[in-house]
Amino acid sequence: MRIDLPCSGRRARSGASRPCFWLAAALFSLAASAAGCASHDQRIRLFREHYGAGRIAEAEAEIDNLLRSESGVPVEEIRATRGLSEEIDPDKGDTSLYLLEKAMVRLARGDGDAAVRILRACRDAIDERRKLSAGDFVSLVGDDTMRPFRAADYEQIMVRVMLAISDLVLEGKDSFPYALQIGEKQEEILGEPYAPDLGDVGQARPDYNPRQHYRRLAIGAYLEGIIQEAAYATTTASKAYARAREWSADSPLAAAAAERAANGRFAPEGHGVIHVFYLAGRGPALVQSTSPVTDAALAIAQWWAIIAGHGEAVITQSAVPVPGVLAADTAIAPLYIREPDGSDATTELLLDTNAVAIEQLDANMPWIIARAAVRRAVKAVAAEAVRKQVAKERGRDTGFLAGLITSAALTWWEDADTRNWTALPAQIQAARITRPIGDQEIDLGQGMRARVRVRQGRESYLVVLRPNLAAPGILIVDEYSRIEDPSPESPPEAPASEPVEEPAPPAAAAH
Repeated sequence: MRIDLPCSGRRARSGASRPCFWLAAALFSLAASAAGCASHDQRIRLFREHYGAGRIAEAEAEIDNLLRSESGVPVEEIRATRGLSEEIDPDKGDTSLYLLEKAMVRLARGDGDAAVRILRACRDAIDERRKLSAGDFVSLVGDDTMRPFRAADYEQIMVRVMLAISDLVLEGKDSFPYALQIGEKQEEILGEPYAPDLGDVGQARPDYNPRQHYRRLAIGAYLEGIIQEAAYATTTASKAYARAREWSADSPLAAAAAERAANGRFAPEGHGVIHVFYLAGRGPALVQSTSPVTDAALAIAQWWAIIAGHGEAVITQSAVPVPGVLAADTAIAPLYIREPDGSDATTELLLDTNAVAIEQLDANMPWIIARAAVRRAVKAVAAEAVRKQVAKERGRDTGFLAGLITSAALTWWEDADTRNWTALPAQIQAARITRPIGDQEIDLGQGMRARVRVRQGRESYLVVLRPNLAAPGILIVDEYSRIEDPSPESPPEAPASEPVEEPAPPAAAAH
């Protein structure tokens, strides 16, 4: 069947239908691209600015608007349900990505229940997106933004890290399963082929496996240890701490924990334990960048071109768009916790999110570049086919112009895939202190003080969420140890920019 399209105001000659179709498609692609959506790093910029400055109410308003545009759920419904509406489908488009940002905002507002439930929904949606889809092949004529959002390997682990920490400020009943999931997911990722989204063909190049360059993260084992130690399961706690010590290059925090558990010293008589988790700084954000086609990427691209059915494509080494990591906060000082006896405890580094994101992106970059190189080759073949056909029927100059327009339409508006979870902390630091039972004030310096109720032989948890290192952080004490401030006779009105929240529903059980 032949389709004739009008060209230059006249019905096409029988032999001209094919080039006219290509020209129309090219021009349509160019127009659509020019009028298309901004890249993800541009869309998320305002939210990241608000959140990074500690303007939590403004950040939540912005992420609610993004959630509305992606999920189709009215912003009033999103606000009223704290992001928990059943109408919000995490599997729709990039909704799960915006929900991850929403979860961090809810945690910052002391709503651990919503944070846990949102993170759990995102975890499940992300886990389902591991296989090859039609979007992966469509991206060969577009760009990587047309692929379904798949969380980076470190983000899959961080979903479980934030689940465990968020649950600790609730009742803590499900924090241990979440901590176990951190280690399980880590081992699953390390054991996967280099391209799990390709299925069995991902095994076709066993010589390239970026996950061989990943470090094991100690935070899951450390969280397992503190939870087991609090339950007086000293043997399993000691084993968990030993793994944390090995994977953290014998950090003082993990080394002290391993020694303490081995000797069975939980806390002095009449004392309880307070764990401080410092979620400090602005985590990694992906931005637009470019890279030449490296030799490693070129070898992978040639293989992928055959797999994708484009063996005739010629892979060039011109620069292609790729994501780059923007790490805003890289040098973060510890918190100094002033003790009543005059000694100071300090937080120790438990996880450097920025460093892990950079390392993993660098390890995966040859595969990212290879996809971009194959995409360029496929588009070059299409543009050359248009040039030859039009030159044959309309002349060499017209053919050259047709090929140029087609090439520009297919490549000019390519974007790197900059979708990532931007509200993660740059670092997670931790400290363990003991205090006498009773109501205690924890002085963290820089205007940060928290009141904690310490109980005999029990652990308390204090989360310091501080995206803006130039301002005091948000202090969140777990529900069992929280000391409620006396309610004023006339509660102040909520700020105009901050909608009044409904009471949080009871926490749901973990899955």
